[in-house]
Amino acid sequence: MIKQSMDARHLKEKGGGYVGLSGRDAPAALGGEIGRFYYPSPHVEGRLGLAGLIYEGDEPVSGGLLAGARLQSPTRLAPFVGIGAYAGFTPEIGRSEDGIDNDFDGFVDNSGEAESTFVGALIPEAGCHFWLTPGWRVTGSASYYVTTSGPEDNFLMLNVSLARLSDLGSVTSSHTLTSRARELGWQVGDGPSSDDPLADFQPTPNLAIEKVNLSYPSTKYPRIIPVPAENLADNDTNERINYSAMPATSEID
Repeated sequence: MIKQSMDARHLKEKGGGYVGLSGRDAPAALGGEIGRFYYPSPHVEGRLGLAGLIYEGDEPVSGGLLAGARLQSPTRLAPFVGIGAYAGFTPEIGRSEDGIDNDFDGFVDNSGEAESTFVGALIPEAGCHFWLTPGWRVTGSASYYVTTSGPEDNFLMLNVSLARLSDLGSVTSSHTLTSRARELGWQVGDGPSSDDPLADFQPTPNLAIEKVNLSYPSTKYPRIIPVPAENLADNDTNERINYSAMPATSEID
């Protein structure tokens, strides 16, 4: 279980969807986000989504696009740092009494005058992912909005989100993980390259398998004894052995 919670190499070239909530007080604000994420490698995540924000102020609502990238450890419990950008607009708000020609029609404070404002921000963030399963992820983070309207409008937000991989692949299917772990005795995530002495074994033209001893040096891995192929019958030469079909503690002579 400890090894499983410390490994997320299965993320490479996979992606999915996420939903998130953000909030703060003084002044109060509440945001929501929905979008897609993708891992080109286990260390790097990119995301793109639609975001909305309701907050205290003269322009209390905005909506737009949010994009970002994160650098993180390739683990199930994964601290990360990231950078993002937000671009959106406030809806049209009545401005018929502010002394400004907001709609540029040549008339100041005429009836029905309204304004829609661009809202942009650069968003550094830091946080942590945790993969509840190989497919489900929860995230907590803090992000700081550096706004285009000036330093006086910058603000900090606390965020939480839930994400789901849309393509787990055969490597993370429950059947494959369970069967392979039972056969070789390694935890999910170890991978054949790290623990399996058979991973790189390939028969050669002048060798064949004479004997597989599954009880030495331990019951975890078979001992393979290669001998010259000419010492065996023709029908035995270069025969591959189905290791997964062998009993775990017996000896085959």
